[in-house]
Amino acid sequence: MASFGKFTQNFDYMNLLMFLLGMMLLTTGVIELRKNTKAAAGYLSVFAAMFVLIVGVQSVMLGS
Repeated sequence: MASFGKFTQNFDYMNLLMFLLGMMLLTTGVIELRKNTKAAAGYLSVFAAMFVLIVGVQSVMLGS
């Protein structure tokens, strides 16, 4: 989706891309925290997911 937006200059699906990226990071963080091998990587993924999801929701609310 990111390549499609880059080459066609059509950014209509960018909100969906942000949501999917946030969900992927959240899933990765939860898996890392459950393994409890690298807790720092898990927390970092969860915090990055929260940031991406908040920015995605904010961009939907502002209509950009």
